[in-house]
Amino acid sequence: MTLTTLERHADNADSAADLAQLEIDLAIEATKNHSDEKPAYNKNGLRICLDCESFIPIERIRSTNAVRCVYCQTDLEKYRQFYKRTFK
Repeated sequence: MTLTTLERHADNADSAADLAQLEIDLAIEATKNHSDEKPAYNKNGLRICLDCESFIPIERIRSTNAVRCVYCQTDLEKYRQFYKRTFK
């Protein structure tokens, strides 16, 4: 039994969609906080950034278990990348 051209393209599209979803899932997992850093909270019990003490939105906490705001996390990642390249 041979597959038609349309069936082959559909199979390729399904495989590409599965691969794209896997890459998304892996990227999300990679961004989650797996460190031993303990979250900080303000006097009202809201989670705040470890570096600048700004409020961390609940959506960010739910998706990445963040302990830093987006700006401080970005700075930290840039810092780590720079020193990773510089001091290998």
